[in-house]
Amino acid sequence: MSAQSSPKVTVVVPVYNVAKYLRACMDAIVHQTLTDIQIICVNDGSSDESLSILREYEAKDGRIFIIDKTNGGISSARNAAFPHIRGKYTLFVDSDDIVDLEVARKTYYRAEETQADMVVFYHDIRHDGSVYTKTNKNLDCLPIGVFDTLEDRFEKVGLEYTYPWCKLLKTSCFLDNGIVFPEGLVFEDLSFHWMMLVSVERIAVLPERLYHYQRHPGSISAVKNHRHLDMIAIFDVIRDFLVEKGLFTGWMKDFYVRTRVQTFGALCGPPYRNRLGLLPRHFAAKIRAAFTEEDIRFLQNDKTLRTTTRNDLYELMGMSMPAKVFNVARTLIRGLVRPIERRLKAVLFRKKMKGDHVMHLRVRELSDIVCRLSEECVALRGEREAEKHLSMERITKRAA
Repeated sequence: MSAQSSPKVTVVVPVYNVAKYLRACMDAIVHQTLTDIQIICVNDGSSDESLSILREYEAKDGRIFIIDKTNGGISSARNAAFPHIRGKYTLFVDSDDIVDLEVARKTYYRAEETQADMVVFYHDIRHDGSVYTKTNKNLDCLPIGVFDTLEDRFEKVGLEYTYPWCKLLKTSCFLDNGIVFPEGLVFEDLSFHWMMLVSVERIAVLPERLYHYQRHPGSISAVKNHRHLDMIAIFDVIRDFLVEKGLFTGWMKDFYVRTRVQTFGALCGPPYRNRLGLLPRHFAAKIRAAFTEEDIRFLQNDKTLRTTTRNDLYELMGMSMPAKVFNVARTLIRGLVRPIERRLKAVLFRKKMKGDHVMHLRVRELSDIVCRLSEECVALRGEREAEKHLSMERITKRAA
């Protein structure tokens, strides 16, 4: 392919230590039924045979262009390809995944037919080496059609498909608007997706599963760890972009705050808690520090949050719960007091527990549990004592 040619589609493939999966990925790309494509592979400092495999494919296919750089992360690798993209549209493909042989052709003609700047398509999820058994839980909820208003783009297409690899993008929409992936953060795809939803004028949905995502045990989506706190910085990036574009007002501002608070609520959920049901202190401190007055007002007034999410956030912020929420929580706690007490005794007094495990049980964690349950426990004991006293009075009267 000549340096001056303008292919229909550019495929961007960031590569890092994926020799085990790379040939399957590259085979699916070079054998696309749409042949007028440019293939940019960015080797992000791989230490395995990934670069050698890329060189093999480059020697056989003139459409392949390789960028070899030091390791900087997936955002850095994708961004490195931007100055070299020549296609009218761009597809992002992760190097350990597989695409359908028709993905470039079908999405390109869907974009041309609808004059869309973004074509969203479906995907499968498979576990390492297994058959494609799992699909996105919201797969069938994505409306089919063409959406050309800001509200429709966010409310109907929205945040279900934030991944860059499940869509065909008009190249000029991100190059002309200076949109890049934030480097050094995970969940970089969320901010890129928000910026694209703002910058495109029309989105079309193609209801076909054209991308096969492979989940590995160590992938960021499979592991809940402190890097998930990067969500806080990601929302700061999104806010700055909306302010710069003059869009951080009205409906857009409300949607941003709602999504931000819901995300913070998810970060307070069970996957991030320890075996005593507590958030790690650094987790709680960072989320608490990130809360703004707008977030708190939304938390107090919005009716769309799930009850468990609302309760987790009220607890995190040390806010008093509304009466109805408090009553529900108190009822639940009544049934949990004794199991929790038994669990604490088992943790503290079990003779066979190893010493290093005991060292990790911080006094602060235990005091947090006591503080959280003290009011409910005192009230519950008082009610039980009153019930016992009343029962004794009834028995005495009957005996008399």
